[in-house]
Amino acid sequence: PVRCTRADSTDRIEELRARIRPDGRLTSAIATACPRLLDGRTVTYVGEVVGDVLRRDGGAWLLVNDDAYALEVGPFGPHREQRGFNGGLAVWVPDGLHERLGEPGRHGRRGDVISVEGTFQRADPDDGGGMTVRADTLVVLAPSMPIDEPLNTPLVIAATGGALLATLAWAWARRRARERAR
Repeated sequence: PVRCTRADSTDRIEELRARIRPDGRLTSAIATACPRLLDGRTVTYVGEVVGDVLRRDGGAWLLVNDDAYALEVGPFGPHREQRGFNGGLAVWVPDGLHERLGEPGRHGRRGDVISVEGTFQRADPDDGGGMTVRADTLVVLAPSMPIDEPLNTPLVIAATGGALLATLAWAWARRRARERAR
């Protein structure tokens, strides 16, 4: 991974830029590890829209995750495979781009997988100083869709067994109470 510090010289940042992807594709891991690297540059950012689309005057804020759950294995529920942490960035999309987005990702739903091209800002004043991609273009690569969770057989067996034991314990306690009452 590319890493830098605040004290790195401009020459060091240029040296690190030469090691990143030639297509200019940004990942949240690169942005977090070295936000100075692509500050003010045009980038491509790909990920799944999650949470809520926060509509504001002139556009909307999106949270776009580019982690393994968004781009490789899918939402956590159906596969139960752990692949690290969630990772994503805030994306500002102007009016005319966000209106065609489907429902964002959440439990039981995969959000639109999008590709945006825009300017990366390491300290966006309109985002309270957060890292932001200011989108100029947006392409929906895969539409939003519901995710059916598979039946968790071990959980169903455990729940059924627990309910059966609770019913037996209740019946036994009731029988004992009747015997004492006689």
